[in-house]
Order: sequence, then structure tokens, then C-alpha cells
Amino acid sequence: MSSQPFAYSEIRIEEFTDLNELSESLKLLKSLKVLDLNFSRHQTPGGMTDTGLLCLSEALKRLPSLKSFKLHVELCENITNIGLTYIAEAFMKLINLENLDLNFAFSEKISNEGISNLGESLKLLHSLKVLNLNFNCCENVDERGFNYIYTSLKKLKSLEGLDLGWSKNSTDTELQSLSESLRNFKSLQTLCLYVNDKITNDGFKALADIVNTNISQKT
Repeated sequence: MSSQPFAYSEIRIEEFTDLNELSESLKLLKSLKVLDLNFSRHQTPGGMTDTGLLCLSEALKRLPSLKSFKLHVELCENITNIGLTYIAEAFMKLINLENLDLNFAFSEKISNEGISNLGESLKLLHSLKVLNLNFNCCENVDERGFNYIYTSLKKLKSLEGLDLGWSKNSTDTELQSLSESLRNFKSLQTLCLYVNDKITNDGFKALADIVNTNISQKT
């Protein structure tokens, strides 16, 4: 294979199992702007692993032009905090990223530690406009873990769209923490949350505060 970089700007891949080959190929795509990967267990036999995420992370670090990154690895039971941290570390090199979509739903081995590492990396993505995070049914992640994400959001002042999927154990306290993080976001246009029957009027009031604050800032 030639060592010269190719001119592809967008790649979408499903059911790809040779992560070493994929990683080596991606390193040649210096001008790549959109990378869409679906490695959920029902798409990829055996599912993604920490080792696979390490290969992917090393490739991502070589894609400085990337503006949109989607990674769906839901139902991959072998992913741990180590794998999530590998991906988080790559974001430190992706300072031009504008759209990020991560789906780690049903990853039972991910805990607050991994979410904390992700939160630290998200703080660096100052150009981010759209953020979709799905850690629904990650049983070892609780309110403390998601508060790491809420804290990181305070640094993302360019956000226009936010979609957070971890509704199973959401509480009023979580929504209040999120409301505080987003209170002065003038650019936010879309907020998508998944609520449950544990949310009371206090939680919904926190959501209303987000909406009202941002509307008043735009008028």
C-alpha cells in the first residue's frame, strides 16, 4: 500500500472486524472529516474490545482534520474503563471536532472512572457543536459519574445540540446539576434527555430553567 495520504473526506463502516487493518488505513487519511463507525455487538460478531479501541484510538490521533466522529459499540460486553479511556485520550488530538456521537449503552464493565476520564477529554473540545452520549444501562455508572460529564459541559460554549442517554437511574439532582452547567449557553438550540418516573416537578423545573435562561439570552 502506498504511504501517500488519500483524499477521502467521509467514511462509514459497519461489520468491520479487522481493527488493525482499519487503523492502519485510517492513518493515511489525513484529510478525513467524517468518520462513522458502528461496531455494536449485533453488527460485529463478538463485539468490540479494549484492544480494538486502542487500535482505533491510535488512528484517531493521526486525523487532525476530523470534524465529525460517530462510534457505536453498544452491547459490547468486553469493553471496560480502559477501552473508553483509550478513545477519550484520542480527543486530545481532535481539537477541530464539531460533532461527537458515542454510544456505549449496556457496557456493564464501564464505571465512574471511565466516565471521569471521558469528561476530562471533553473539556478540550472547544469547537464542539453537537454532542450525543449514550451510556444507558451501564449499571456501574451512577450520579457521581455523570456529574463529571456535566462539569465538562461548562467548557463547551459552542454547543448547539446535546443528547444525553442514561435515563434509567436519572434523578432530580442530576437534572439540577445539568441545568446549572448549561445555564449560560447562548448557542444551545436542541436538548434531548430521556427521563423516567423518578423525576419529579423539581427535576422538570430544572429543565424549564435551562430553556427559559437560553431564550432570555437570545432576545
